[in-house]
Amino acid sequence: MRYWLNIDKPTKKCVLHIEGCTYEVEKEATPMKGIGEIKKDGGWLSFSSHQEISAYFKHKWALLNYELSEKCRCLDVE
Repeated sequence: MRYWLNIDKPTKKCVLHIEGCTYEVEKEATPMKGIGEIKKDGGWLSFSSHQEISAYFKHKWALLNYELSEKCRCLDVE
């Protein structure tokens, strides 16, 4: 199972999703938000485990006072 982290710079939130979730399936790269890369407004990054996301978030985004949200309904199926 793959996990996706939606990093949203304007709201300072990172939202965890699982692959196949409605939000993940509908993601699109824009000039301001990337897939597989971080742009001006954020991006979607793929990870192989929840632990990998936690470590990445703590190292990169927690220090910038971002919030990690694991409240997507897609996580209820795990």
